[in-house]
Amino acid sequence: MIALLQALAAEPAVELGGLFLTESLPAGALDVGPMPVPFARVAGRVGLGPGWELAGHLQYAEYTLVDGQAPDSRHHRDDFDFGGQLAYTLPTASVQPWVAAGYGARYVAVANSVAAPLTQPLLFSPAQLYHGPRFAAGWAGPLRPEWRIDLEGGFRPYLFAAGDAAVASLAPLYGYDASAGLTWSAGAPLSVRAALGYDGQAAYYNDFKRAAVGPSLRAAWAF
Repeated sequence: MIALLQALAAEPAVELGGLFLTESLPAGALDVGPMPVPFARVAGRVGLGPGWELAGHLQYAEYTLVDGQAPDSRHHRDDFDFGGQLAYTLPTASVQPWVAAGYGARYVAVANSVAAPLTQPLLFSPAQLYHGPRFAAGWAGPLRPEWRIDLEGGFRPYLFAAGDAAVASLAPLYGYDASAGLTWSAGAPLSVRAALGYDGQAAYYNDFKRAAVGPSLRAAWAF
C-alpha cells in the first residue's frame, strides 16, 4: 500500500475519456448499448529498480441504463475500476517491450428508480463486484525525439463475481483489453497521451458479454 501511494506521488496522471458501452445477457433480459459513457481516471507509477515498475489506477464512470422491456425504469450506476501491477521492461536500445502481472477489480453500485421484480435480474442488482488477476504485455518506441507510440494488451483469465444471486451466477468470467497510444513530451516533466482503448468481459458458461471502447486523453507529470 505504501509503495502504491508512492507510485501516485512519483508520476501522477489524470485521464479523461469516453466509452461506448454495450452489455448483454439474453437469458437475463439485459441488452444495453452501445451508449456513450464519460469516465475519469487517476493513475501513477514508480520505478523500483532497473527495469522494474509499480503502477496503480482508479477509474470512475457515472451513467444511467434504461430497461428495454420497461422503458419507464432507470438504473443509475456508479462504476469504479481500480487495480495495480508490477511490470518489467526488457533492456533494449530503442523499442521497449515489457510484461506485467497485477490484480484488478470493478465495483458497481446501482440505484433503481422502480422496485425490482421478484426474479431480481442483473440489471437491478444493487451491488456488483468483479475481481481477479491480470497479465499484460506491450511495447513503446520513439517516432520522433518528442513523440512516442505504445501498444498494450491484457488478459484476465479468471474473474470472480460477488453480489446477489444474479451477479454470482455469472462467474467464472474472463476479460481482455487493448490500447494504442501516442505520447508527446518535449523533454519537460509534463507529457500528454492520446489513446484508443478497448475492454471486454464475458462468462465462460453463459452468454453474458460486456464491451467498452473509446478514446481518452491523459496528462502526466514526472517528479
